[in-house]
Amino acid sequence: MEPVTLAVAGVLSILASFLSPARALAVFLIGLCCYPQALTAPVGTVDFNVGRIVILALLANAILRSKLHRDFKPDWIDLFVLLAFVGATVSVSQTVPSSIY
Repeated sequence: MEPVTLAVAGVLSILASFLSPARALAVFLIGLCCYPQALTAPVGTVDFNVGRIVILALLANAILRSKLHRDFKPDWIDLFVLLAFVGATVSVSQTVPSSIY
């Protein structure tokens, strides 16, 4: 059922990408109501259901169609959050072994 889940998520994501954000939200809700949430597809090490995949396309659609990404001006708190994320990622990558059996 994983190929079917990925196919449904792909079709709904494409629809959510090209429709207006309000209609993309309707596509997301239809996907939530009509496709079983227990059926998931592995994406890396995480199992995603259809709703989680479609919501990424919906959020990208909403952000890219708005003026949010054009009007964004970084502030000191943005730099602090970015440095905290990079520091935590680097520290974990240096202390955890890459292959755990």
